[in-house]
Amino acid sequence: MAVLELTAGPATPPWLPLAMVGVLLLLLGALYWSMSSHLKKIHFREQPEPGDAASPASGPSAE
Repeated sequence: MAVLELTAGPATPPWLPLAMVGVLLLLLGALYWSMSSHLKKIHFREQPEPGDAASPASGPSAE
């Protein structure tokens, strides 16, 4: 059985993992910026409560 050597070889520079983390952080930041700008465009209408007297859906009261 061959033993695999897990150290960085000559083809893998030691700064590569740090560069990969930096690229991933930049991608996450870009996604967050894009998502937050899209979420600010969403507007919700306030729904009246089911038991609200001013609600037109409640109908006339039987008092």
